[in-house]
Amino acid sequence: MRGPLPAPCTLRDVPTCHPPRPQRRESFARLRRSACVSAALLPLLLVGGASAETPPHELKLAFIGDQGNGAGALAVLQLIASEGADAVVHSGDFDYGDDPTRWNALIDSVLGADFPYFACIGNHDEGRYYAANGYQKFIRDRMIRLGIPWTGDLGVQSEFTWQGIHFVMTAPGIVAAGDGLYDLYIRDRFSASEAAWRISSWHKVQHLMQAGGKSDESGWGVYEESRRAGALIATAHEHSYARTHLLSSMQGQVVASDSDALVLRRDDPATPEDEGRSFAFVSGLGGQSIRDQEVFGDWFASVYSSTQGANHGALFGVFHVQGDPRLARFTFKDIDGNVVDEFTVRSTAGCGDADADGICDESDDCLLVPNPSQLDSDFDGYANACDPDYDNDGIVASRDFASLVAGLASSYADPVYRAVLDADGDGVVGDPELDLFRVHFGGAPGPSGLACAGSVPCTACDGPDSDGDGVCDALDTCTATPNPSQLDSDLDGYGNACDSDHTNDGVVGTGDFLALVDAFGCRVGDPACAGEIDSDGDGTVGTGDFLLLRGGFGGVPGPSGLACAGSAPCLGR
Repeated sequence: MRGPLPAPCTLRDVPTCHPPRPQRRESFARLRRSACVSAALLPLLLVGGASAETPPHELKLAFIGDQGNGAGALAVLQLIASEGADAVVHSGDFDYGDDPTRWNALIDSVLGADFPYFACIGNHDEGRYYAANGYQKFIRDRMIRLGIPWTGDLGVQSEFTWQGIHFVMTAPGIVAAGDGLYDLYIRDRFSASEAAWRISSWHKVQHLMQAGGKSDESGWGVYEESRRAGALIATAHEHSYARTHLLSSMQGQVVASDSDALVLRRDDPATPEDEGRSFAFVSGLGGQSIRDQEVFGDWFASVYSSTQGANHGALFGVFHVQGDPRLARFTFKDIDGNVVDEFTVRSTAGCGDADADGICDESDDCLLVPNPSQLDSDFDGYANACDPDYDNDGIVASRDFASLVAGLASSYADPVYRAVLDADGDGVVGDPELDLFRVHFGGAPGPSGLACAGSVPCTACDGPDSDGDGVCDALDTCTATPNPSQLDSDLDGYGNACDSDHTNDGVVGTGDFLALVDAFGCRVGDPACAGEIDSDGDGTVGTGDFLLLRGGFGGVPGPSGLACAGSAPCLGR
């Protein structure tokens, strides 16, 4: 039985770093002496490596494992390059040929010598991992060139933060046992983390966490401590792709949600409950071979093996999407261009979430009401779900009640329907809206976590804002036309300011011109005056609206940043 490993060499220990005591076998222990980084390299590692608190917009990572050195491996690297990935996370098993120089040359030839490539040891990498020109040397040299500091035994028991993502890489079942060593390391490393995103990566797996023929090799501890940290779990070893649902217990395979919109949570150390939620995936189609499915269970959200006709590919994760630094979009894509899995992940790690809706308090436009859609039809920083202040005077009072009564029992197709009245965004104004009003009557809307709440426009989105109207593109009903009010009278996802398609047929044409002529000169609010024809929002259908239609005649409405644009009701992202 192996004893616990000594404390790993870290950058902080470089001046007095000594090789670890012998483990497993003498030759392996002797090779490990190169794991201690030379003190001369310390200045290189401590400069240029500072990371932002959250990832930059649209940061794309490619997750692979079990690579090999043949045509499949080359094709996967070429796929990663063509997809515009910013980094690779390689969960072990490199070239299967004990040729680190050739392996590194293959990566350089496709991705370049300065491409971020983060890797941990696999069982097929042991023999040459710590050699003088071994795998770890090439991984280490790349990190040094990129100015990314790390602590620990790189790719074995190490951590680093890059672009706002905290990585912890371990080697359960390869260098030492997972339970009692690496699980505690994962727990300790993430316990002090303030990163919005955490990635826990290793190679070997537990039988029920993969879809093929692998046995229990890593121990459950590494899975459970990663889950408790709210870290996504990246593994390989089995030559197929498999992803679990969001789980509240890895060992028990307890499904917390079967939605493809996953919300990562970490444990609250102040409570006895086990609140951690995460998922695990095996991305083992890096190029070596493809195996069949042998494990079946309702905890799997997606499996892609030879049973499903799989080809080699990679899982791509794009972080900080839709202007939200805590939202990521994932797809597994093979070298034939097939997308076989798509899902989104939101991380609440490192933040408070009082209403447990997956939105951090500082970004939540309803702090105490679960509202994952964050629908805020008047863009005042208070979401519909907690905002019956329809006239935006700061008090929920009789005038707001009159507005609610006027729209009561209406649906989005009715002329009197107003999206701002629709608390739950279901396209109908009814009992939920009355209940909300009763709760807030005589008080204020909210509360909201947004610092700008009470002003228009107020948005937590920090993404690009092409038209400079204060609403980022991902939420903007007109991305090329300033429209801070975001008025969209027909709820088709195109703001009035860029929507002369009054017939909603997708084209600005003769029918729209005739509708404008019929309404010309009318005032919005009159029974025969449709609000959506007032494109400039001045309350009257007139010359400004005609000029907008003429400028867009023969074209299409928009553009809009909302994914639902073109269908009604389109009430948010």
